[in-house]
Order: sequence, then C-alpha cells, then structure tokens
Amino acid sequence: MSKSLLGPIDAGLSRDIHLIQIAPDGLLTLVPFAALRDNRGRYLIERFAVSYVPAGRDLVYPRQRDVAMSAPVIALSPGAGPARSASVAMASAFRAERLERLDGAAAEARSLQAVIPRAQLLAEGEATEERVKQLHNPALLHVVGHGIVRGNEDCQSNPTSPACAVTGLDAASRVMSLSAIVLEEAYGRAHGSTQDGLLTALELETVDLRGTELLVLSQCQMADGVPSSGEGVYGMRRAAAIAGVRSFVAPLWKVADAPQQALMERFYKELSAGRSRAEALRQAQLQVLKTPATRSFLYWSAVILSGDTGPMPQSIFQR
Repeated sequence: MSKSLLGPIDAGLSRDIHLIQIAPDGLLTLVPFAALRDNRGRYLIERFAVSYVPAGRDLVYPRQRDVAMSAPVIALSPGAGPARSASVAMASAFRAERLERLDGAAAEARSLQAVIPRAQLLAEGEATEERVKQLHNPALLHVVGHGIVRGNEDCQSNPTSPACAVTGLDAASRVMSLSAIVLEEAYGRAHGSTQDGLLTALELETVDLRGTELLVLSQCQMADGVPSSGEGVYGMRRAAAIAGVRSFVAPLWKVADAPQQALMERFYKELSAGRSRAEALRQAQLQVLKTPATRSFLYWSAVILSGDTGPMPQSIFQR
C-alpha cells in the first residue's frame, strides 16, 4: 500500500504548491506518481512537488554529522566511441549491450559546468570506475552516460550468471549486483585500471559519499531495480542511501537524449536559484510537459527524486 504525507509547504515552494512525499511498497515503488491524474484530468505534478522515501520512517531526515565536502564532480562516460563497435560485451552479470554513443552527453556536462563552476569534470577516458571508487565526500556527484538494470528474470533464464551463482551472496546482495553504472573501462578507454567499468549498486554502497548532498545518475533506468516490501527498491536508490547520499535523482526508464538534457539543465538552474530539490525537479518536469513535442508523461515523469527535498547549499554553485 502506498503511504503519503501531504505536509506543510516546503521551503522554496510557491504559496499554492504543496510537497507530497511518498513511501510506496512493492511494485508501486516503480510508479511515477507525478504522472497520475486527478478528477479534473490534471497531472499530479501540476499541483504538487513529488518525492519518494523507502519507508515511512524515512520521512524524518536526521541531519548527518558535518563532513568536510570535497569539490562537486561531473563524470562523463558517453558510450562507445566512433571507432568501436556499438556492441560492448560485458563480462559480468550482464549480457552484451548495445551502448551507442550519447551525442548529447558532452553538452549536458558542459551546461552543468556553467552552473557549478567549481565542479571537477571527469571527462571521456577519465570517468573510470576506479576514479569514482576513489572519491571522498564530493558535495555533489552527477554521472552522465549509460546504465544497465537487470531483474530476477535474468537468473531464471541464465542460472549460471555470476550474480546468481556466486557462493555466499545472500538474496539482497545478488539483486544489488543486477544494476550497474557503465564507466570508461567498459569501452576500453581506461588503460591501467583493474576495474571492469561496471559499478554495481552493491559496489556503490562502499563509495565514500557520506553527506554528499545530491547524486544524479543521468542514465537510463537508474531509479529502477527490484521492488521489495517495506524496504524500497533494491538497486541504485538503496545503494545511494547506504553510501550516505542525502538526495538521489535518476530516471525509471529510458529517456531520449534531448528531453533528458533539457530537464537536467532546468533542474540545476532552479537549484542554483535556491529552489528546493523537489520544486526544482517539478519546474524542470513542467517545462518538458509544456513543450508540445514532449507532452507525453513518458518524456518528463521518468526522473524521480528520493530523499531530502530541501534547498541545496548555495556554496555548491559559487565560483
């Protein structure tokens, strides 16, 4: 059953807009509630800013102990290069994937640098799994590129898959190995690295993101995963919370390059203006919704926010 809290107007929201925080259960964790309509045919996002938490107990966010934050980080891994085959074979729990080059990825990274001038850019050839695992408390981490999410059906169709067969892994660990951020090693662009370029949710849990204000995975399906009863989604959402991230933003399904880039640009523009995280995402979604070519909920409702909904520290956006 879905539980929701219609609380007081969140800081940064307009006088007429309320915040809904939803703690869905089971398969409802994969539903974009912002795309539901009321009895007048209006989308929920037109009246409310929407965010998610794994369980009702998480509606209260205890402020973590102060941790010295390092510079924000933008990691750009845009897919297979023009000289390589678009089919990249993954030697892991994942079958071969067609991870073609994302033409708009570099433009998205550049637009973010304009809003976050102090951000460190890990560009093509630098955005490796090894480098990401070495991060310590970045104030913000934004990853642009490809992501892969697999479900339990993989184990049913291929019981010999490493994620299903590794001795000693319990069920939770197994399903946390079925989501991965694809980084530079997977494309053969990271000489000397010992990693495979597939940063799984299980591995993300161990990255030092304590106190990181925002993790954005601008990658296909990174908010998806294996739903559970009472514990949210086993995947990147859960891994981000365990790693110490205060807010997590990612899409539930594959989104076309252009609307995704437009949504992210507006999201960060609103954050830099002092809007709350929930309202900043709402304004970005409304912009895509109001564009005739992308009015379908498939374009704008995929990206969701989980965790803290308040404004970002403005020091992140200063030069």
